[in-house]
Amino acid sequence: MLRSVYRLAETIARWLAYAGVGALALGAVLNVFDISTRRTVGFTVPGMVDLTQLFVMACVFLAIPHAFMREAQVGVDFVTDRLPPRALAALKGLIAVASAVLMGASMFSSATQAWRQIESGDMSQTIGVPIVWYWLPLLAGLGLAAIVCVILAARYAVLAAGGEDVARPAGA
Repeated sequence: MLRSVYRLAETIARWLAYAGVGALALGAVLNVFDISTRRTVGFTVPGMVDLTQLFVMACVFLAIPHAFMREAQVGVDFVTDRLPPRALAALKGLIAVASAVLMGASMFSSATQAWRQIESGDMSQTIGVPIVWYWLPLLAGLGLAAIVCVILAARYAVLAAGGEDVARPAGA
């Protein structure tokens, strides 16, 4: 069961990261288009600052769950490398629980602020993009990151108890 949940979370996190990178690529293409047409024919893309902010935010927050899933965070492991495998798994499990709490609290706090801004009808400064579009990738990324951390905590609990790693294919 945990193996299939792990695989599903891994797939969703990967596709959200792809969407985030796609948003960033779209922002880059629009920026290049804006700069080249501004210099050649005097045309500018309206709201480039608004759009760039939206695409960068989408990229960052949609990639966070994948970074957790791949354990791609920056870490100092010269101390933990000396721990026995089960003790290391227990420590990583505790860190995953703390990360889940942090991501969940960040999501709750962000959702509260998002709701206030959405209720008041806030929009972006230049072209009036509804503020909900800025909050959606942030909330989705933080929410999935919290779920991913809970799944990682369960994975490490199994490893700390001497069980099989669900991140590896069955029988490997």
